[in-house]
This record gives sequence, structure tokens and C-alpha cells, in this order.
Amino acid sequence: MLGVMRRILVGAALGLLACATVPAPSPPPMAHAAPPIAPSVPPTASEIVAATLAIYAKARTYEDAGEVTSTFESQTDVRPFATAFDRAANQFRFEYRSDHPTSTYVIWSDGAHAYTAWSVRPPTVDHGPDLERALAAATGVSRGAALTIPSLLLPGAIRGRALASDARLVGSEPLDGQPCWQLASADDAAKIVWIDRDRHLIRRITEHATLDTPRGTLEVDKVTTYRPTLDRPIVASHLARPDLTGAIVDAPFGVWIGVQFAPSETAPIRVVEAIPGSPSAAAGVLAGDEVTHVDGVAVTSTTALVNRIRATAAGATITLAIVRAGATLDVPIVVVARPDPFRIMRQALLDKPAPAFAAQKLSGPASATLADHLGHVVIVDFWATWCRPCRLTMPKLVALHDKLAARGLRIIGISDEDPDDIRAFATAQKLTYTIAHDASAISRSYRVQALPMLVVIDKAGVVRRVDLGADLDGLEAFVTSLL
Repeated sequence: MLGVMRRILVGAALGLLACATVPAPSPPPMAHAAPPIAPSVPPTASEIVAATLAIYAKARTYEDAGEVTSTFESQTDVRPFATAFDRAANQFRFEYRSDHPTSTYVIWSDGAHAYTAWSVRPPTVDHGPDLERALAAATGVSRGAALTIPSLLLPGAIRGRALASDARLVGSEPLDGQPCWQLASADDAAKIVWIDRDRHLIRRITEHATLDTPRGTLEVDKVTTYRPTLDRPIVASHLARPDLTGAIVDAPFGVWIGVQFAPSETAPIRVVEAIPGSPSAAAGVLAGDEVTHVDGVAVTSTTALVNRIRATAAGATITLAIVRAGATLDVPIVVVARPDPFRIMRQALLDKPAPAFAAQKLSGPASATLADHLGHVVIVDFWATWCRPCRLTMPKLVALHDKLAARGLRIIGISDEDPDDIRAFATAQKLTYTIAHDASAISRSYRVQALPMLVVIDKAGVVRRVDLGADLDGLEAFVTSLL
């Protein structure tokens, strides 16, 4: 599964389509200033980050117009975007132009509803009040622009924050005549955030990545340019909601009964698992059941069965005919709107016995078999060599391992990539904890949805915490409490 995710990321980087530019407004005077930094004393990176965060958190209104410029293999792709936000009115709009000037992706929210509308892929999606989900869904489409600034302006734990708490100051250079600080994460010099020294607003983010593709190594440079204005009246059209006269889909993830079927294009169709807390689990479906009919119609392949379920409206009831221990049972199941996959994952794992695994150990001091660590606290880290956030977590995990291993902490990093590549990467990064290869779909049993994903397992073998992304705040204190 992680290999598929890798191919998706590489495919996104290779997309090349031309589009027009968005005219940039001229920045007006600021209505309030950043917390002062004494001009005679060079500021620290933490002071710059704190001042910048304060500016965005207090902003009454915010607008920008910019573009994401990607360059690879002597080709350049320019994608314009615009952001508008009014805190008092609780309104937000992000527009991203793709393919050509008439093709746009819009996110709009009034607090009660967050809509996403893409002119080349109707219908409009209503995410309810969950603006975080709408922003996350647009991250790849917008080359990351949809999430960076909103994560600073909007309340809530939105993933993908632009400013790292461990940032370091790497330079000071003018941009369009305006002096800017240049900050980089302590562990990632390939991403530089340019911050206006006078207004403490982000003006530019430069990133460099090396991707492995079927054609060989690909060097990709991405520059995101912002032309921000703050605390000025916003033209009404800049906050206009998208056209909602057409079809609107209420369930962004479709419908769901909570069954994992064994892939098969011939009968019998077997249930691998009824996900805990799902409609199927509530109806009594069990692993090993064989499904023969849906609402009296025979199904002879997993694809046909899944399509029948997807064609059913949320709230309706379907009846599965299943064979169990030689007997045929009719099991009615209520079809529901599919929950957020991250919530499904946490619901299936938290406070439940950790799925057993025996991975192929490639390096490190401890066993890669979970059963060998009963009586120890275990952190399982799902990662990949191409995953930049994964690299950000690794020095923190090394420090945690070296500090707490003697007290009973075990860390196992698991990747499904080529074992030789994993081993070479672990050596180059000087990883002191155990590194292993996933040769038996361990990531599937843990329902890995994104990388990195860290699972904390207590001494009794029960999952007590799941973290997605590189933000490990509080992890050491939590682990120490379990030791």
C-alpha cells in the first residue's frame, strides 16, 4: 500500500499543464504590527516564528494572490491561487486555477459548511463544518498552497503547518526589494520559508526534492510565492461562495458498511474483517463469512459486491446472504456515509490489542517481532525513504530511543520498500533503533493512511496512541508515563 502512495506522489509531481496568472494586489499599510524585536540584536529563529504566528493568529482579514511554480527536467508549471479570510464574518475562500484559466478548484466556508467545488470534476462536495477535511483533500491538487496559510490563520489542529518549532535562521535576503528572513527546519534544509522582516508575513517558500521514478532520479524545485495583505477591507467577490445550484454530495467518502473483503473475481467472496464499530460488525458479520447474494441478487466477484454497496444510498438497508459453517444466513446491514478514514483507523486501533507482526529485521538492536516485546513499551513507526516528514521524525526517534531504551522502550521502524534501499538509508541516517521490512502487509493490518504514522503500544500489547505526521509534541512524556 505504501508503494502505491509513493507512485501517487511521483505522479502528482510529473503533471504538466499550463494556466494563466492571477493579478496581484498591491500591499497596503498594515493595521497592526508584529511583536517588536530589538533592531540592535539579531533575532533568533524562535523569536521570528513566534512573531509570525502571532500576526496570523490576530489577523482580522487576510488576502493573498500568488502562484506555485514547479520546475523539473527543464519544464516549468505555473499554478495561480488566491486566498481570502474574514475572521469576524467567519468566511474563508481559497481558489486554485488548474489546467487552463476556466478550470478552478474552490474551497469556501462560512463556519457551518465547508464546500469544495472543482469545475472539471463535479459535483460540489459539502464537508459540513469540517474545513480541515476540505483543506486536506485539496493539498495535493493545489501543490500544498491550500493548506499552508490556512493552517496559520484558522483555529484547530490542521495538518501541514508551515513553520516548524525547531526552525533555524539560515539567511536574510531581499525579495522584491523587501528584506526577508529565511528559515529552515532543523532537519530539512531543502525547504526555506521567506518571512517579511517588517510585517512578519510569509512571502515565499522554496522546496527541493529528489524523487525516484521509473525513468530514474528526478530533481524537482517548487517555489510558492505569496503577495499578502492584512487587515484591509475585502472585496465581496473575493469571498464569494461557489455556485451551489448544481448537485451537491453530502458524503465526501461515499457510503460504507465496514467490511474488508478478500479481493477475488470469482466466488466465494470471503470477509477478511468486519471493522469494529461499523454497521457490519453491529449486524454480526464475522471474518471468514462467505457472501453469496446482495438483496437476493447473486454476486460472483468482490468488484460486483462493492459496486452494489456503493450504489446504495446512505440510510438504506441491504441484506447480505452469507454462508457460515455450512449454514446460510440473511444479515440486514444499514448503509451509512463513510467516515473519515483517519477516524476509522483510530477507532480500530486505539485501546485494542495491537495487530501481531513478525517483520524482516534489517538493522538495529531489537527483534522486529512484536510478540518478543511483551512487557516493553513499543513505538511502531511506518515510514518511507521518500517521505520528507518521515525524515523529520527520525532524529527525534533516535534521541528518544537512546534516552529510554534502558528503561524498556523499543522502537521498530517499518517500510515496504526494497530491503537494500531501506538498509542503506538507515545506515546513512545513523538510525539506532530497529528497522524492518514489511513483507506481510503489516501496514494494511494497522490501516496506515498517511506517512509517517507512529503507533504506541503499552507493556500489555494494547495500542494507546496513534500519531500522523511529523509533529511529536508530548510523545516523550506519554511514553515515559507508560514505562
